[in-house]
Amino acid sequence: MNNITQCTSVYKSLRDRCKGVVTSYRSDWKVDRQFLRAALQKKLAKQIPTVQFIHTATTTGTHIWLIHSIDLDIERPYLFASATPRKIMLDLASLFDSANSFPSLKRIHHYDGKQLRAINRAQAAAIFRKAAA
Repeated sequence: MNNITQCTSVYKSLRDRCKGVVTSYRSDWKVDRQFLRAALQKKLAKQIPTVQFIHTATTTGTHIWLIHSIDLDIERPYLFASATPRKIMLDLASLFDSANSFPSLKRIHHYDGKQLRAINRAQAAAIFRKAAA
């Protein structure tokens, strides 16, 4: 499967699995598609070894978090400061562990570079912790 086909397939699968969940900020889906295309281009250019991410869908939009696998301790711009990918992933693990975070969270999916599958909060937290180890 070529990268464009792979991107389209993963994107369509996410949209199908989250159909009817996102009622506000549906333009997030365009951002998701752009993210997938950019990530697959980086993989094609051998800037990253694989594309792995956690995707969430809430009633108020979607979000994709990249699972980093290289240069985990190199500081990068992040939000309004900087952080290492390891720190970001550990913080995300804690966020998914918290029962109070994402009150409108309806769907969580993990893409491991080959397969998209539905997961729960605990599995998302474990994936981020494992990647940060």
